[in-house]
Amino acid sequence: MHARVSQEKVLPALTKLARRHHLYILGSVLRPNARREVFNSAVLLDPGAGPTRVYRKIHLFGPMLENQFFTPGRTTPIFHLPFGAIALAIC
Repeated sequence: MHARVSQEKVLPALTKLARRHHLYILGSVLRPNARREVFNSAVLLDPGAGPTRVYRKIHLFGPMLENQFFTPGRTTPIFHLPFGAIALAIC
């Protein structure tokens, strides 16, 4: 039997864990936008319940056919956190 859990339940639950344990949680998810384009995304959850920070993979890997299934991101955002500025990447 396969279980399917939606991001609408998982991300808020992980945000609560980040808040409770005072840590950042970073993970990758496949996130669609309103136009139903799917992005390979890195999501950074904030222990201070700040905004969820998202990086969308820019350079899709052709030999793995990522470019057939995903839409590339357009920017590499820099996130300013209490301990310094960071950027995210997905290999």
